[in-house]
Amino acid sequence: MPDFGERIRHLRKKRGLTIMDVEKATGIGHSTISRWERGESVPNSSDIYRILMDYFKVDMCYLLGVTDGVLRESEVIKEIVTRLEILEERAGYEVNEEESK
Repeated sequence: MPDFGERIRHLRKKRGLTIMDVEKATGIGHSTISRWERGESVPNSSDIYRILMDYFKVDMCYLLGVTDGVLRESEVIKEIVTRLEILEERAGYEVNEEESK
């Protein structure tokens, strides 16, 4: 499985971002990000992991190479709900809890 640096590089490139783009968005220095991507270091603060998880919309297990799932569970649920709402709109009806009882 890919390591932390490979994951960060993959996420960044998949979105067409430069290291400088990630720096501007997260406040994490470009030299730090570069060292991560080269496998020379890893974050030493849970706050940094949280910033990266929020920015890239992934969970800790993905960042650390434990799983290959990219989206956080909450993001997957939001995506499912959004898609269901679109389908409901197209079908011309709305399902609510009271109707389903």
